[in-house]
Amino acid sequence: MFLDKLLRSLVGRSSTPSAMLENYRQIQKAILQKALISASFRDRWMVFCPHVLGTRRGQPYVLGYHFVGDLDLVGESFQSPKRWRWLPVAYLSQVTVRPGRWLSGGGAPPALEDFQAEVRAA
Repeated sequence: MFLDKLLRSLVGRSSTPSAMLENYRQIQKAILQKALISASFRDRWMVFCPHVLGTRRGQPYVLGYHFVGDLDLVGESFQSPKRWRWLPVAYLSQVTVRPGRWLSGGGAPPALEDFQAEVRAA
């Protein structure tokens, strides 16, 4: 099972394995429900719409459309491709699924080399 492999790969990461597994499950739930995620990313708060969840070189990543938070997007339009972010799940904390308008931005999301998708928004 994918989550078992993920849990084994998390030992020694910045988040505890159980916290990262719970974050992964919350993100997965948000994708399937087309819900928002509020979280802290490297100690900076943000809100994003998760679109794809999977792994790159054994580490979990989420592709999110970032629209609220303090990550250098002041003045960027909601159609800006800069709002697409690949986020390593290991650096997310306080992950919470939130109701709200699920957004998908302008432009194509950036590719991530060697990425294996596990969950995609329909």
